[in-house]
Amino acid sequence: GGAKKIMNTAKQSLYERIKQDILDEQLPLGEGLKQEVLSLRYGVSRIPVRDTLLRLKSDGWLVPHGKRGVKIEPLNAEEAEDLYKLRVLVEPMILEHVIEKITLQDIGKARDILAYIEKNTGLSSQEVGELNWQFHACLYACAKRDTLFSSIENLHFKCSRYIGFHNRELDYMHISEQEHHELIAGIEAKNLLLSQTILQQHIQNAGEKLVSHLKSR
Repeated sequence: GGAKKIMNTAKQSLYERIKQDILDEQLPLGEGLKQEVLSLRYGVSRIPVRDTLLRLKSDGWLVPHGKRGVKIEPLNAEEAEDLYKLRVLVEPMILEHVIEKITLQDIGKARDILAYIEKNTGLSSQEVGELNWQFHACLYACAKRDTLFSSIENLHFKCSRYIGFHNRELDYMHISEQEHHELIAGIEAKNLLLSQTILQQHIQNAGEKLVSHLKSR
């Protein structure tokens, strides 16, 4: 088990490294990614590279290219708009179930994630994006509505590249953090309408800012 665990950790870090390089625009856009080039770049054999590319494709970070290859699509304003519009519709729906079932312990856990983000200013855009999802997931999981939760999780996966870009290019974190605190306060007060309004605004503001930036590029 130990060797397998180390192998998985190496793979995980390769996954994170390639994701960060995609966010930092360090890899070529729109052309097939070559496994042998990546294995040299990251100093690993081609098998973990192949497995990692498959995983990145299934998580929406890469798209098919040619017969069996993959490539990085340029960020697309229309895709970003669709993803954020879907999130605005779907995420507020889960809040009524969250408010019914959430405990003080759950609220404490969500606040801990926010405190961690605020304390660690040197986090990469990708780490911030991952913690952002952990914060939302920690609240949404309380609802115990698996179908709704997995739909939201899937949207977040597809948005993760855009969220990373957002944090890096648009310095959006401090606005986002304030809205996160307001959302927890609304949920804690069991005020459904207020919580839903804060969440809708939170997603919409970020989405609109991102889409207008992508259109202007």
